Amino acid sequence: MIKFKVIFILTVSLMFCFMPTLAASEVTPTPPSWVVDGEYVIFKNSVAYEPETWGKICNLRKEIEDNAVKFEENLIKFVSEYENVNDAGLYYELGLIYHKYYLNNRFEKGHDWFIKSADLLEHGEKQKIVYMWNARTALFSKMYIDYKVLNEAMCKFIDYPDYNVREIIVSDEMLEYLDNSEKLFLEEPLLTIDKTYIQEKSLPPEIVNGKFMIPVKTVLRMIGGVSELNTKTQEVTLVRAGDTFKLTVGSDIAYKNGKKIILDATPYIKRGVVFLSSRFVSEQFGQVVTWAEKPMILDISENKDASKSSNLEKWLLPMGSYINQYPKIIAYYIPTRDVRFFTGYPVRRSFYSLKAIDQLKEAWDIYNREDLLEQIESLTNYGHNSSFLEYFRFIDGMTDKEYENLLKEVSGIDEYMFPLNKEIGEKWGKRGIMAWDLFRVSNLAQWGYMAGYLTYNEALVAAEPAARKLQKNFSSWEEAYDNYVDGHVWWSRTDVRGIKYEEWGRRQECKELMQKHKEMFDDSLFKRKIISVEGVDF
Repeated sequence: MIKFKVIFILTVSLMFCFMPTLAASEVTPTPPSWVVDGEYVIFKNSVAYEPETWGKICNLRKEIEDNAVKFEENLIKFVSEYENVNDAGLYYELGLIYHKYYLNNRFEKGHDWFIKSADLLEHGEKQKIVYMWNARTALFSKMYIDYKVLNEAMCKFIDYPDYNVREIIVSDEMLEYLDNSEKLFLEEPLLTIDKTYIQEKSLPPEIVNGKFMIPVKTVLRMIGGVSELNTKTQEVTLVRAGDTFKLTVGSDIAYKNGKKIILDATPYIKRGVVFLSSRFVSEQFGQVVTWAEKPMILDISENKDASKSSNLEKWLLPMGSYINQYPKIIAYYIPTRDVRFFTGYPVRRSFYSLKAIDQLKEAWDIYNREDLLEQIESLTNYGHNSSFLEYFRFIDGMTDKEYENLLKEVSGIDEYMFPLNKEIGEKWGKRGIMAWDLFRVSNLAQWGYMAGYLTYNEALVAAEPAARKLQKNFSSWEEAYDNYVDGHVWWSRTDVRGIKYEEWGRRQECKELMQKHKEMFDDSLFKRKIISVEGVDF
């Protein structure tokens, strides 16, 4: 019966492939023989279904089934011909062909055709099936150890909690390719942070006595925190933001900042890793834990409920965007910086956390939460602007003759710094180079969150005075960024003699940044009330 079904599908598919000179409306997309009912999707108005393109796709299908000698040559030619076409249906059809090609030849590598297709789709049935094919392809891809490719593919199903992807991911023709380790992998839950694969070696979460237990050290590294185990006493110390926890393996009693609390599940050690309940992580570290039952994915994301009504993030993102865009590319395996996200990274990673800690130490001499809050307060109220205004008052208090004599006496860097200080001071008056300091407050708050010195809500609250000060003294982002650039030029002691004002320092880059992200640089913020985050105390 199954053979008859496959033969029927193949016959129908080839029939449509070789019907001469069909009009666009006459092309009826059909699945290839290796795709069963319910696993093939059709994309409305796709380039793939144009008669000429569809004919080429069908030829490639037939060639891969017949192991034609020129298949690879024709496939490369087809991909080259359509390389500039951004079309979900075309990507999907290519994904199906590559899937069969790799399976036939037992190539242990992956491709990104299905992801390209899914990225162009909205959440729904089509995207879900395309994600399934991506995971299916990744299952026999062994490009990376620890099933990195498969983990990344499986993460996509956190938003499809009712989809039994683990039950259907292994097609009949794939069974012979899987070893026992791959089959066991499909039986283990997957731990994600911010709905993405954590990219670190970690034991999977477990369900013990009806409770989700997770490897706490891995999670803390990802969200910015420290976990230490004393192997002699079995005492575990956890530190994040302003809280320190002391607990003992095998005991349901713990201490939060010295105060006794009762755990909902007893911590234990497995293969040298301490496991704590997901409820503990949720309640004590301000996280939201989500369980997608059928895909078997446990996700941990920041709880932002308290700040949903606040508009402070809308202030902090543009304030910190210039610095948050760099470095744009760190390494091929690190996501590109994106200023539309808090901290400039779309997800949390231990790599980012460590980078933030190092950055705060090396550039700001900040080693802990207390240092950070002290620096944020100082930068908000004083900063480099205090020094700038002091110099300007000194210059502004001179007569024209005294100033002329001063310029005759100075040499070196002072030859251009005194005129620069005077020019900037006369332009901005009492505001000085205020935005140069206030923008960096936003960066400190965001890095502090990434380092684990502040919670997300605390980071917003810490930077609120800077946002209010910016709103009070400026009327647009363009004006504020002009002030920021002038401040950087003054701080960096840049010689701008002979350079047009529009070309000073970072000005052109800042204009390009604002042009690229117009929606983020919303000038109406300067006219609206700043809404605080409620219930957050330092």
